[in-house]
Amino acid sequence: HKEYRRQRQMCIRDRAIALVTRGENGAIAATAGGHEVQLPGVAVTVVDTVGAGDTFQAAALASLSERGRLSREGVTAMSPVELEELVGFAIRAAAITCGRRGADLPRRADLGLQPLA
Repeated sequence: HKEYRRQRQMCIRDRAIALVTRGENGAIAATAGGHEVQLPGVAVTVVDTVGAGDTFQAAALASLSERGRLSREGVTAMSPVELEELVGFAIRAAAITCGRRGADLPRRADLGLQPLA
């Protein structure tokens, strides 16, 4: 977890959140607010990993935005439960992408979410 430790130090210094993807092993996250989470990956029949990292990051940003947490202050104020939900959501989204050919990112319905109004 050398990369995670490096990003954690950056988070403490000047970043709001550090997110480290670990492929089939899930992801690790830490916030400047002091919360950390490590979640396992989701079992999926891998068709193609192209776009999985992009999907993870896009899902994390979308989740932060929808929670009104898309700022340093918002991320720092996140609870441990919110951080776990954020990382779990991003992992599930990336797993869907891995089950498809090419960079075919999931739509909201694929993740059980309602369309945006």
